[in-house]
Order: sequence, then C-alpha cells, then structure tokens
Amino acid sequence: MLEVSSFFKIEVEMNKDFILLNAIELALVEPPKSFLGKQSKFRSKIEEIWEIEKNKNPNLFNGPLFSVVEFRIDEVRKDQVLYVFETDYKSFLAEQSGVDLGLQPLGVTGAISKNYFGEEKLLFAQRSKNNSIYGGFWELVPSGGLEFFESDSKEALPIRQLLIEFEEELGASRELIESSELVALSFDSNIKVYDLIYVLKVSTNFTWKLSLEHDDYVFLSEQEFVDSYLDRSLPNCKNVFASLRKSERGI
Repeated sequence: MLEVSSFFKIEVEMNKDFILLNAIELALVEPPKSFLGKQSKFRSKIEEIWEIEKNKNPNLFNGPLFSVVEFRIDEVRKDQVLYVFETDYKSFLAEQSGVDLGLQPLGVTGAISKNYFGEEKLLFAQRSKNNSIYGGFWELVPSGGLEFFESDSKEALPIRQLLIEFEEELGASRELIESSELVALSFDSNIKVYDLIYVLKVSTNFTWKLSLEHDDYVFLSEQEFVDSYLDRSLPNCKNVFASLRKSERGI
C-alpha cells in the first residue's frame, strides 16, 4: 500500500471544515511513521487508559477505526480522494484522553430528511448530558466511526456503516430510507474528527425510538434550527442546510 507521511492537507481554496461533495474515493494507506512512533512510545499509557475505561464500561469493544491522512483533489480528472489508515478504538480513546497520537478519525453521519406538509425538515438529537464530549448538544443522527473496508478490494463501505447506525441508534428499519446521497465532508477542529455526511430521505411513516445515547429528538426546518438550536449544536450541523440549498438537493 501507498504510504503518505503527512497529515491532513487541503490543496484547494475552500472551507476545510465543510466541503461540498457528491462523490469521493477512499484510499487505504499504510499508517504514517510518525503515528507508529507515537503509538509505540505511549503504548503503556494507551493500555492504562483502556483498562480504566473498560472497568467503567465492561461492554467496551476495541474495534477497527480509520484515521484521515490527507485529502486531495485531482484538478485534471476532478477526482476527490481521502487517504486513510487503519488503527483501533483503543488508540482513539487514548487520543481523546490527552495522548497526542495525531489521529483524525473518519466517521459517517446521516442527515435524516422528512417532508412535513411540503416543507423538508432534518432530524436532530440531543446528546445525553452525561456524555463527556458535547454533552447536551444537538447533533445529526445517526452517526458513528467508519469500521468497514472490503477485504479484497480495499473499498470503503461508509453507507453500510451508516445503515447499521440507523438501525441501532433509532430502532428503525432501513427499509424506511427512500434514498441516500453523499453531500459533504466535515471536520470538527475541537475533537479532530472528520465525517462523511449523507442525506437520508425517509418515508412519511418514519418513526424512531429514543436511545440511551440521546435525551431528545426533534425534526427542524432551517429557520427553527437557527432560531433555537444553533448555539447548542455540533459544528457540522451549522452548514448542513446551506450545503443542501447550494447544491440544489431539495432543501
């Protein structure tokens, strides 16, 4: 596999926190030497943090996780490529606890869109106030870390991950999703996490169940969101309505 030694770089003029997309290629590369060196240096600390968190939550599972290395745009072919390498949740947890490994995890987020009497609204969920990261803030759902790559072709499967999160977080059948469309790549500079954002249009009979991860849910128009929820929402929420409007995707 190709090794890319530098971390995230934007080589075109655009807002690096929210990039409009309708297609992207994900390329799996070798972990940068800088990351491997830090991972080795802080191995005992990583394990110590993991054991502490496992004692708090025995169900904690150390699954795969992919971290962004670089984003490139080929100006000739207009291809957009996101280079990622595989690591694990244990290392990410250590990063979130203050161990500087240089990780920039890649996740997937769904912007659930439903028609209310001719007006499209998006579903927002309030994170549990007990959550140590953005507790009580409003976010788009579903969301989760990207875990799947096709083993033979090395092809990323973000939509597969998103459908799993849809069923687990909302307790709803994926059959209620009428269409899905990639609209953006977002970056949260506070926690150094990237997300591929998909619009999920759901049928009018869509219902959901409150999960343990969230305290409340609400469908909002753009004006309702701006008037009452903007200041207590995750960074990627702030641009979703504008990105959909500019790209003429229905809202």
